[in-house]
Amino acid sequence: MRTIHEHLPILRCPITGSSLREADSAVLAALNERVRGEEARTVTGARVEREIDQAIISECGKYLYPVEDGVYVLLADLAIEMTSGLSGKVTKPLLDAAKVNVRDFYDRVGWQSSSSGFTDSALFEDLRPVSEEYRHHCNLRVTRHLPPTGRYLLDAASGPIQYQDYLDFSAGYDVRVCVDFSMTALRAAKEKLGEQALCLLADVTQLPLQDGSVDAAVSLHTIYHVPQPEQRKAFLELHRVLSPGGTAVVVYSWAGSFTVRLVQAPMGLQNRWSRGVARARQLANRSNSVQVEPIYKDLYFRPQSYQWFLSQGWPFDYRIFTWRSIGVGSLKFYFPSSARGKRRLTRLERLEERYPSLCGRWGLYPLIVIHSTG
Repeated sequence: MRTIHEHLPILRCPITGSSLREADSAVLAALNERVRGEEARTVTGARVEREIDQAIISECGKYLYPVEDGVYVLLADLAIEMTSGLSGKVTKPLLDAAKVNVRDFYDRVGWQSSSSGFTDSALFEDLRPVSEEYRHHCNLRVTRHLPPTGRYLLDAASGPIQYQDYLDFSAGYDVRVCVDFSMTALRAAKEKLGEQALCLLADVTQLPLQDGSVDAAVSLHTIYHVPQPEQRKAFLELHRVLSPGGTAVVVYSWAGSFTVRLVQAPMGLQNRWSRGVARARQLANRSNSVQVEPIYKDLYFRPQSYQWFLSQGWPFDYRIFTWRSIGVGSLKFYFPSSARGKRRLTRLERLEERYPSLCGRWGLYPLIVIHSTG
């Protein structure tokens, strides 16, 4: 497979941090004999159930990672042990409950096809025509801070690259490195990108990439789904893999913003009233047909505060702008599908453009630009 040799220099073992090489035919034959004998195991003790045609292996020869449909399976908990009596201590490879929650949600729900493209889009985006131009301009704010060209663009938690604006981020790059928990998403991303795609099934807190290996990175609506104790590590990983002079753009969300709470207060009152009406109708009809709570309430979501971010003593330079100052619920509540709603959105966009730092501080979705000075 051509890409195994082409991109191996930028990859690394997520457990040891060492370089990777292609597993030769002798290694695969020995492994598949163990698979047939039901003896092959991952580092977590799970049995390897299928024979493997292509794989990469750590330089020490201890950990092997399959390549499935052109996707590099580089999650630490799926690494296959190739030797017994390991002398090196493995950093806990098991995914914790929050990561399992996010992975299962997107494989089971988020990246399933829907009338609007994907269920994730229907749940978490305002897809009304009145908001189309505003959505596009918000996404252009990401492009504004990315170097226009380069060799590698990392997309940390790429999903299936569900919007054309997202696809355009890598227009000036040779390779888009798509990292995601979801094999469903990565297969869709690979189909869209073709030869431009380098797809890695991996963890954004344990990127299987060498230091300084990418020219730029984007991470959109990702880190607030990472377990809170590991969110600092996710930011540090993005910085670690940037080449000197590289830039990473992160769309995050602030917890506990007074402005956001103020904007959402009227919505909360209306929602409580609507839920009360729905429950009353359920009782009156003796039916469970009305679903009061949306399905996405099950998805792990734990953003940190602005104060938390400032307190971290980051080893990189950064600036905070705005991606979008209010959430989807507020957009639908305050900006109706009418000429009046369109005019209001135009005024909101002008406000965000005039005061990007202020809106990034007090709004819901900051755009954090990280610079690697080398």
